[in-house]
Amino acid sequence: MKNKAIWAFIPILVCLPFVLSSAVFAQDEDPSIYFKPTVPPDFPKPGDTAIAEETVNGITVKIIDAKLSTEERELWSDTEKKIYSADKKALTFDVCFSTPDSGEWSLFGGKETVKFGPVAVSQYHGMSNRWDEKLADERMMGEKCTRFIFDLDVEIELPLTLTFEQAVAIPRERFHPCEEILDRFASNQRAVAAGLNVGCSETPNGNPPGIGFPFESSVRLDRFDETVLTKQEAHVLMLEIESGVIYGPWVFTFDSIREE
Repeated sequence: MKNKAIWAFIPILVCLPFVLSSAVFAQDEDPSIYFKPTVPPDFPKPGDTAIAEETVNGITVKIIDAKLSTEERELWSDTEKKIYSADKKALTFDVCFSTPDSGEWSLFGGKETVKFGPVAVSQYHGMSNRWDEKLADERMMGEKCTRFIFDLDVEIELPLTLTFEQAVAIPRERFHPCEEILDRFASNQRAVAAGLNVGCSETPNGNPPGIGFPFESSVRLDRFDETVLTKQEAHVLMLEIESGVIYGPWVFTFDSIREE
């Protein structure tokens, strides 16, 4: 079935997901009135039933749905210098994954995020459901859901594989680096269980105004529970959490894909 895309998609050349609409305010009314954006009913949410899942290095990635459809896209023509409409085959994966702390976590693929036969696809559109995200705290891990959409110019051949190489906590520019990193440690179950207490300092990095955050953070190990782990183990855990990177890979093979 052919569907007209209901979102305006932006190509993410470095495969960075973006979130659903930001805060919406009533026009011509009190700007302090906030309306939560409407999330499409079929968008993946924490707790949805998975058709496949895999756990690597403590992070569970769940496939909620996989489908192939035909979508109408608005594209730019370099030769005619105008926007035109064209049908594209769209391969869509609804994915939820566990998050170890309160950071802005995202899943990333590589050069062969989707692979079938001799074809490898890395570029995708991404939308994350921030509104229903379950944030991690010191008692339990969080869960975040994202929709990954791959536009294809060729027919798919089964089986195909979907591979995520790493999960990354992307720094938020609206927070000072130390503010965010200390919150991540405080909401990380492993850090809390190990009695890990860290200090943080910031130094200017020379970034011009408006280009990233003007400070870099560094952490130091202040205290840890010596009955749980050694100082070396505590230091390794501290550096692992500070890095904001968890490596997979999480690999899924599909022998069939639902079509719309």
